[in-house]
Amino acid sequence: MLSKQVVKSLVDWEQISKRIIMAKFESKFQKITIIQAYAPVNETDGDEKADFYNHLQAAFNKTKKRDITLVMGDLNAKVGSDNQNR
Repeated sequence: MLSKQVVKSLVDWEQISKRIIMAKFESKFQKITIIQAYAPVNETDGDEKADFYNHLQAAFNKTKKRDITLVMGDLNAKVGSDNQNR
């Protein structure tokens, strides 16, 4: 799924959970960490949501402050005040 050039810059990757993966890349100027996440939907029970956010925080805590860190994915955000039954 990565181009040959990007594969050469991939330093490490780790599956944090079934919903989170973290990849580290070497760039010309700084190291880049990408955390890709797929959050549980709002109807999911509280324990599974808490586990997801704990794993996400643990992944973020593994990054170095001087590196560029991108957190991306489907975070199941809802916009607006009327978010019932959605």
